[in-house]
Amino acid sequence: MERETTLKKVYVHQNSDGCIESFLDFKNARKVLLEDDWEITDRPEEAEMLLVNTCVVGKYVEDHCLGEIQALQAKKRDDAELVVTGCMPEYAPQRLAKAGVDFSFGPQNFASFRRRYGLRPPKKEAHTLEPDHLGPYNLFNWGGRLLSKAEALGLPLPSYLYRRFALVEDSNMEFLRISRGCLENCTYCATRFATGRLVSEPMEKILARVDDLLASGRRSIVLCGEDSGAWGRDIGYTFADLLEKLLSRPHPDLVLSIRQHQPNWAMKELPRYLELLSDKRVKSIMLPIQSGSDRILKLMGRRYTAAQAEDMIHRIHEAAPQAMLRTHVIVGFPTETWEEYLMTERLIRRTSWDMVLVFPYTDRPRTGAARIKQKVPTKEIVKRTARLNAWVLWDVYLNRGNPFPIVRKNPMS
Repeated sequence: MERETTLKKVYVHQNSDGCIESFLDFKNARKVLLEDDWEITDRPEEAEMLLVNTCVVGKYVEDHCLGEIQALQAKKRDDAELVVTGCMPEYAPQRLAKAGVDFSFGPQNFASFRRRYGLRPPKKEAHTLEPDHLGPYNLFNWGGRLLSKAEALGLPLPSYLYRRFALVEDSNMEFLRISRGCLENCTYCATRFATGRLVSEPMEKILARVDDLLASGRRSIVLCGEDSGAWGRDIGYTFADLLEKLLSRPHPDLVLSIRQHQPNWAMKELPRYLELLSDKRVKSIMLPIQSGSDRILKLMGRRYTAAQAEDMIHRIHEAAPQAMLRTHVIVGFPTETWEEYLMTERLIRRTSWDMVLVFPYTDRPRTGAARIKQKVPTKEIVKRTARLNAWVLWDVYLNRGNPFPIVRKNPMS
């Protein structure tokens, strides 16, 4: 039975540490409330509902989310409901119960939220995000906007800056969720417990949505998913099939970006990927390498070797020089030696990247990595993270001190 409610004012709080996929889900939750005549207030003490988004990518992030929930609990009215979404409801429900949360729903249970409050499905799923809802991506977007202003003034700047600080994800882009969940069993990952196994959107639905967007004048489309590269594996396709169909569209102005694509899927069809990614309309692809040590990669549950990853990156860079390459690495995984850390550092420095995000390892309950007894000391993880970030700053964002060529117009336009 649907719960009757007269709640009409909602305070929304989005944790800034989440991923784009989580931000999109949260926007859809806000959207169904607004379409049912709720209004958003910026005063938590006057709201009948406080809606909070959460993330569990690392312990420090989860703890930060819990602290924000507890702070809002102290501010809310006695008759208000504290509602939590994101990954914590599926991954850490006990912590939410102890915090006095009234209701929670994870990425797979959006319908339960609608049922509880008598809400209709969204008239149209959210595909855009406001700049203040982009969390950690705002640093790069801020740089991109600054460069746009410099270009408008005709200021001479190093060419590489336009590539490194191109607008990463902004309000002018359409974020198209092509799948939910993944097929991996990475031993460090807590997110997979919340998002579940892979569920791909139908090919026809994705193509129709892209055609509609392009027909309406939108040209920049970001393909999203916890693992976009796994798309189609549950419905008889591969991601390369989808990419081929998208690029066969007669839209020369299309700008396509690919998020969270696990490297092993590209390695399975690398010649085909090289041909597809060479299309000038492919702007960027995120390929999380995670480590340069084969032993650590195996402990992580990654399905490739460091040599395979390095070969793939070199070949993609050669075949598709216009495509911005982005990656994640984890530092301080249990049992990682100094030499194995250096393998990661050397791999990153030997390959060409436009963005490298360095994450310090933290134990996540229920994961395989958490059960490994031999841990790297926290101080050592901090040291390795700082060292690798320093090299990333020098090699990637300062271009190893090379400012040339100098340009007055954005070469990426």
